[in-house]
Amino acid sequence: METREKKFTAIAAHLKKQIGYVEEYIQKANNTLMLMKSDEQTYNNAWLHLAGQYTVRHFLQSLDKLIRDGKLKEAENFIRFNLYQIEQFTDKDLLVSDEIMSTGSHALDGKIELHDVLSYYLLDIIERD
Repeated sequence: METREKKFTAIAAHLKKQIGYVEEYIQKANNTLMLMKSDEQTYNNAWLHLAGQYTVRHFLQSLDKLIRDGKLKEAENFIRFNLYQIEQFTDKDLLVSDEIMSTGSHALDGKIELHDVLSYYLLDIIERD
């Protein structure tokens, strides 16, 4: 059985990659917002996408900080609590779909993205024997 520290080391390594992906999405949205020639829909979509990705990044960075500070029980509680909250207030059909798809709402897409990452950490790393 893996030690708690090893499990959270695996989460920290994965978190670094996930935060990198989110940073790429944020940069793409920022680039779109800075276009001199844009249209209303493109600009507004980039704005909403940026807001959703900033939120996802905030949650991932908060978890990363807990792990880096050695607060592993708090990190686990953070994962469990946020999964619980997302599952309580999100359409279950959206959370169990195996398809990667856009819901049309950048905020909801971000919430589903965060759910998938936190579920992976809980089920595949923390609760793995």
